[in-house]
Amino acid sequence: MKAQLDCSLPDKALPFIVQSVFLLKHGDWQESCFYVVFTSALNRISTVCVYPVGSMSKVFYPGWGTFQCARDGNYITVVPETGRPLLVKEGALLSQIVVESVVALDGTRHAVMFIGTENGFIQKAVNYDGETLISEEIQVYPTPQRISILRLSPTKDQLFVESKNGVVQMPVINCSRYDTCKDCVLAIEDI
Repeated sequence: MKAQLDCSLPDKALPFIVQSVFLLKHGDWQESCFYVVFTSALNRISTVCVYPVGSMSKVFYPGWGTFQCARDGNYITVVPETGRPLLVKEGALLSQIVVESVVALDGTRHAVMFIGTENGFIQKAVNYDGETLISEEIQVYPTPQRISILRLSPTKDQLFVESKNGVVQMPVINCSRYDTCKDCVLAIEDI
């Protein structure tokens, strides 16, 4: 079976390569989503797209026990949930992604993305009302180095970041950057 994940920009038909995939699980497996980081080294652009498992299963399992496969060299195209990338980033390429589902103070659920870069930064982003906002950017290493692995421990609220020089453990919520507890809570609520 062959399928092509579409996460391209509308104005540029460039070859994007998958760098990282994260499955955000949901109680109903069809509500689970794949978050995928794509890069194009040709013009230093990265994109992040999300694909619901339910949409992908329609491509691979459209009927009872049958498979919809590539025919005559043509690929089936899977489009992202939003119809376009959640995030487009130029410059330092994105390398890794993990995602955590959090409940905001108003009771709504949001997917918070932790995205590693090739130069050692973590970007914390969330899609809110159709717009992806980067709420925090943290330089993990003093010298630029590619983040090769990200692991999330939701029970401990910790993010583990690995590069060729070692592993760093960091909290997913860091209120030390704020002057007051209220400022930290408001920053988190904005997410």
